[in-house]
Amino acid sequence: LNRMLERADPQPDTISFNAVLNAWAKSGEKGAARKAENILETMHELHKAGHANIKPNVVSYTTVLDAWAKSKEKEVATNRAEAILKRMEKLYLEGNKDAEPNNRTYNAVINTWANSGIKGAAEKAEAILAKMMFHNITPNTVNFNAVIDAWAKSREKGAAQRADKILKKMITLYKAGNENVKPNNRCFNTVVSACAYSACAYTAGDREEKQKAFLIAFEVFNDLRESKEYGTPNSITYGTFVKACANLMPDGEQRKRVIEAVFKQCIRDGQVSEKVLSFLHDAIPSPELNLDHLGIKDVKDIMNIDVIPPEWKCNVKENKRYQKR
Repeated sequence: LNRMLERADPQPDTISFNAVLNAWAKSGEKGAARKAENILETMHELHKAGHANIKPNVVSYTTVLDAWAKSKEKEVATNRAEAILKRMEKLYLEGNKDAEPNNRTYNAVINTWANSGIKGAAEKAEAILAKMMFHNITPNTVNFNAVIDAWAKSREKGAAQRADKILKKMITLYKAGNENVKPNNRCFNTVVSACAYSACAYTAGDREEKQKAFLIAFEVFNDLRESKEYGTPNSITYGTFVKACANLMPDGEQRKRVIEAVFKQCIRDGQVSEKVLSFLHDAIPSPELNLDHLGIKDVKDIMNIDVIPPEWKCNVKENKRYQKR
């Protein structure tokens, strides 16, 4: 870009700068978000200096926001994301149509909060969703699921209930005719994840909260299995629900029977992934599994993804997409 600016022709334009911004946003390098925002500032300065063909647009801003969403500088990232969004909103109100935030813009800010790990981040993410609607920007499935994901990652008390409430709102809006917010299996999976990793899952004495969270996970899991309208359970669904059982149900025969039943259904659906086996092993030690009806004599065999029957894993497509916790 610098060499292009030094020459009379060809001159860089907004598209050229956006390509560089995109490269930084996707680079994964340390400090990439700061580099991207510095380039954005250069665009502003050049445009003010008379370079009419170099004007930041919604793609420019949103790409920088995506870079901050991936940044490891969590608190800095959320502050910068909020500042960039406010700048866009201000510019748009002043008449700059190119700076109008869109769904992707708001989603990048939501993701920045969701990935931050900061206390209260999920509330902030949900507030961004509310801001979208206030500005008459219709949220879509991706926006809603990003907020559900923020609650799932928060590990805060009541996260399961808040995530479930958002999913129910999506279903209500969809049934009222809004096709843009139709939930998919990823939305259901994320709510189950919010239950499995909620604060109560790691608190020994919070039995009532665990029961509430498990009931939500059970209901959401069954709703996805029975509806067919929102997709079907995949390996992530089964693995995350097994994790919910392990984290939320009291140790004992009932938990073992539920997990065994879920695993049998997972086998029938051909969704046994390596992660499902890992969660199964964590939930029920191999010697305690009762799978005689499957003809499994050495239970250790089912813990090896390479030796289980091919039909058990024939439909696995997303076994590498589990969120890190």
